[in-house]
Amino acid sequence: MNFSPAPHKDKDIRKLITELVRDGWVILGGRKHYKVRSPKGHTLSMSNSPGCPYALKQIEADVRRIKRIEEK
Repeated sequence: MNFSPAPHKDKDIRKLITELVRDGWVILGGRKHYKVRSPKGHTLSMSNSPGCPYALKQIEADVRRIKRIEEK
């Protein structure tokens, strides 16, 4: 599997990352921020310890945006 050195601290975001990896996304390691690259090369950066309670929703929205762009 393609996981970065330290798993994400939020279990819901860990689950999302696992699903993305299964869909062909690649995790680029990082200490304070994860970088996740889509199969077509778009990159998404996310904090390892998000302070915002809406972080998961924002990440999901970013993933949907990237998928929509790549479908065109």
